Amino acid sequence: MIELCQADKISYLANVFAICGVDGRFSPQEVAVLKEVARRLNVTQEEASAARTLVASGHYELALLSDSRARRDNLEDMVMAALADGDLQPKESAPIEKLAKALRFAQVDMDMIARRAQARLDTLFKAARAADRTPTAPAAAAPASAAAPAPQPAAQEVPAADAEDVEPPEPPDTPGPVALPDDIAACVHCRAAAQDQAAYCYGEGESLNVWGCRLLQQPWRSGATWLKAGSFRPSGCFVFDRETIRALLAEAAAQVACCPHFHPDAVARALATLPSQAWPGRRWTLRPPEAGEPGTPLTVRRYRQGCVLHARQTVGGVAPVGDLLARRVIRDARRRGSPV
Repeated sequence: MIELCQADKISYLANVFAICGVDGRFSPQEVAVLKEVARRLNVTQEEASAARTLVASGHYELALLSDSRARRDNLEDMVMAALADGDLQPKESAPIEKLAKALRFAQVDMDMIARRAQARLDTLFKAARAADRTPTAPAAAAPASAAAPAPQPAAQEVPAADAEDVEPPEPPDTPGPVALPDDIAACVHCRAAAQDQAAYCYGEGESLNVWGCRLLQQPWRSGATWLKAGSFRPSGCFVFDRETIRALLAEAAAQVACCPHFHPDAVARALATLPSQAWPGRRWTLRPPEAGEPGTPLTVRRYRQGCVLHARQTVGGVAPVGDLLARRVIRDARRRGSPV
């Protein structure tokens, strides 16, 4: 679990409180979910009281956490609370859907969150049922006198001369664990604290990437180095230079090869899945040149009141619009091989 500041802890727990108590009561299943969330957050009594006070003040709206890494986890816990009693009501789902829309989560993201929440609920309630069962008494041990002591083999004497000649074998040299660089060690620690560890490597928001590693520093956003690898055709289409992108990724991968969760094959599959061209439109937009960047003169076609207009414009490359295409590349790349 990501370590949150006190304000985010209170808001996190208050959001789950609000979903559990939306119908004015707390079922035993919802109480179990609240206890599990509080345990994972490691909240104090004062923080729990502050969260209850926020919700009890009336007209509470779900809060957006300042730590973007914990927002998906918080949303998943709220879905878990809504599904806990087996009766999902519109009063519970409506605020969750509103928050998901504000976070720009697609329906496929919410479907995955709902599946994970239901799986965690099943695990939580199964463990609770197992704890409630009365353990059976162990079988009585047989009296010690009933078992005859096993005969001890006679120790063989070794001549003193032979004992002196034999030297004890030296223990083999076992290499100790290799220390990871600070940035990789920190990333591994954050991955271990994430609820969905495999999804953590693909990032989210500004750190979203299709390669399966945040530390490659090649995100799915405007200005990324790999998005500049290519050239424009006169038609306005941007053609990616796969060999240049492959070289960039190989250079970055050499710095993170010691990460235990880095998979070079995932990078290769993502590169093979990446579209070869980018047409300005719904998924791609033209990017103006950065400072010091020469840019490419391009004739841009625009439509105004049904008329086609052509204008000369200097562009620096393309930039993705949203993350729908990125998630499709991730999905298709994972289908090409074993899950990473």
